[in-house]
Amino acid sequence: MGFLKKLKKRGDHAARLAKRKEERRTEAAEERQYFRARNEAERLYLVRERSRFLTQVAYVAAIRETFGFGAQRLLAVTQKAVLVGDCCLRDKMFTLKELRDQLELETGYDVPLDDVVKGEAFGLQQTKAAVDEVTIFYLWALNDLYKMRKRRLARAYAACEQVSKAFADDHTAICRKVQEIEDAGLRMHFNGYSAMELAKLIAG
Repeated sequence: MGFLKKLKKRGDHAARLAKRKEERRTEAAEERQYFRARNEAERLYLVRERSRFLTQVAYVAAIRETFGFGAQRLLAVTQKAVLVGDCCLRDKMFTLKELRDQLELETGYDVPLDDVVKGEAFGLQQTKAAVDEVTIFYLWALNDLYKMRKRRLARAYAACEQVSKAFADDHTAICRKVQEIEDAGLRMHFNGYSAMELAKLIAG
């Protein structure tokens, strides 16, 4: 083989190696980006689920303390709230805004939701969205099952805020509230975990 042909062949080989090296770099960068995005999505999902769990427990505790509900009625309210949530979030039968507007129309209570502010961290937006969802679902359940109107719904909302503040100030408070709910006869489960298991995880 002539010198020029050898030189050309060597150059072609080097070009193929460089191209393959660049492809591998691109694939590695894309893979890193994929895992970063997946990990962030999983983190935000957990943030939302944690907020949803804490708000559900707060509402059950607040309803029990405010209205003296026992296990049977607490279970009925929770089941109704979960059903309404599935119809809204999973089945897309109506939006959260439509549900809120209908609740105000029927009860006269304008639920003071914590609206998302433009520019807020996405994790905070997820937390607010989860709290707003559970709030509407539980207040709707109280109205639907027990015909609660503006005054009593406002009491339930205010009581839930107090319980939620206790959770924020002291993580171990969640364990105490779950224990009180279980002592009343209601055992709650979320995604295959008992409420107490999740409460202990959060409390650390």
